[in-house]
Amino acid sequence: MSSEVLSYNQDGAGVTVRLASGENVRGSALIGADGLWSNVRKQVVGDGPPRISGHTTYRSVIPTERMPEDLRWNAATLWAGPKCHIVHYPLQGWKVFNLVVTYHNDAPEPVAGKPVPEAEVLKGFEHVNERAKQIIRHGSDWRLWVLCDRDPVENWVDGRLPSSATRPIR
Repeated sequence: MSSEVLSYNQDGAGVTVRLASGENVRGSALIGADGLWSNVRKQVVGDGPPRISGHTTYRSVIPTERMPEDLRWNAATLWAGPKCHIVHYPLQGWKVFNLVVTYHNDAPEPVAGKPVPEAEVLKGFEHVNERAKQIIRHGSDWRLWVLCDRDPVENWVDGRLPSSATRPIR
């Protein structure tokens, strides 16, 4: 857990992974659940880096008392507009709200968790209703992620590397 897998080797008795720490760990099987930039996927599928989607997501977690009372709903709430959307919902037993805003901006490269000012977040929402912009203004400590995706693959199995599905989910 919490260790980057760089590569794996397998034989008839098991699989050995090489971790970024330099340690080798042996087991009877390996399930690669290591994210979009997975080194396990790279070795199993070999389909190169993920594709940049052109969408950027910004996230803020705000105390419930800073969320407008009329928007404190016990549900994931979606505000959608042209090439943009806002989602908010309660977390941690109503202690905070997750506020996620996304817009299409042709981002050229992957970015993960970079702090950004509110003005950058609002840029993608200049064309929407003032109420939606007010929701964004309740956020603070904004961070951005450029979204990436991949095409589905037919084979997720390599010997001792099983999969929950050998066909893509569509």
